[in-house]
Order: sequence, then structure tokens, then C-alpha cells
Amino acid sequence: MRISSNPSIPPLSTLSRADLLYHINRLLGLTPRLSKSAIYTQVQRAFLESKETSGKTILLMIDEAHLLQTGPLEELRLLTNFKMDSYDPFILILSGQSDLRRIMEFAVMEPFNQRIAIRYHMPPLSPEETRHYVAHHMTLAGAKEPILDDQALQAVHELSFGIPRKIGAITEQALTYAMFDHKRTVSPEMVLRVKNLEG
Repeated sequence: MRISSNPSIPPLSTLSRADLLYHINRLLGLTPRLSKSAIYTQVQRAFLESKETSGKTILLMIDEAHLLQTGPLEELRLLTNFKMDSYDPFILILSGQSDLRRIMEFAVMEPFNQRIAIRYHMPPLSPEETRHYVAHHMTLAGAKEPILDDQALQAVHELSFGIPRKIGAITEQALTYAMFDHKRTVSPEMVLRVKNLEG
């Protein structure tokens, strides 16, 4: 079972410490409670009942978790206290940018850090990987021939630091410049326009 947010509700990563548990309680379809302790008990019971009665493990996935402050992260840690040393009633996945790793290194986060079973940090793409990444996405978009030359791809890599999300954004902007200039290929100068725009 995966908890997913209604688009009209703020994402979990932007909620305050006080609102996070109330929001999880609502996502689980549980009865609203005024007391935080009552919500803790109710949410933890829902996790256990799903596991023990239905045989289903609830998955709570928070994207953009690098936007979370230490307060809401502490609430998540407290939620994992119940039986977590010997039992996994639910799965918590935090997904975010590199800032999340920095936040988790704070001394106050050490108790939470100790509970993390698996962690993965995706390193930046190499210049060659960036070239393949762009070529793959261009092929998916229907390109029949290379649109970015080698120097333009090198500029994309240097400007993006090899971060896939930035590679995509920079390439899209450079393609837009090429379109307005009525060019069939993207030059390094067009990529540099993106840099100037960001600056």
C-alpha cells in the first residue's frame, strides 16, 4: 500500500512539524484527532494492522525530502520508534537532492541516521554519461540526428555539474534558443546563454 498525496494538498516535504502527523493520519483515511499522542497511537496501530491483519506493508514515500526541516524529520523518526528495532511495520523512503544528505549529517539527526537501513547517493554523471543521457532523451523525443555537437554537450555537462535534472533543463533552454534562431543544431554559445540567464 502506497500513500499518495492529493494534488490539492501541500506535499509532505513542505509541511511543518505540527502538520506532518495530521497529514499522514488523513492520508491513511483515519479519524481526525486533536491530540498528537492520539494520532501517534492511531497511525502506528494502522501500520501494524495493515502488516499483521492484511499482510500489506504500508509504504510512505516523501519526494523532495531535502525541503524538510529537522523538526518534521524528527517527527518521522519518532514515528519509527514503535517496534522498529525488531519489526518493520512500514517502509519509509526519503528521496531528495544532495542537500538531504547534508541535513542527515547534522548531529541532531544522528538517532534517525542510525535507523536508515539503505541509503544511496547518485553521483554526478561523467561527460560521457551526460552525452549518452542527452542522446537517449533526444532519441525518445524523436530526433533522427544529433542536434547538440560535442562542444555543446561539453558545455551542458560543465554548466549542469553532471546533475540529470539540470542537464535536462539546460538542454531544453538551449534547444529553445536554437528554435528561435532557426538553427538545426545547438552551439556552445546557445548553452552559454542559459548560463547568462541563470546568472
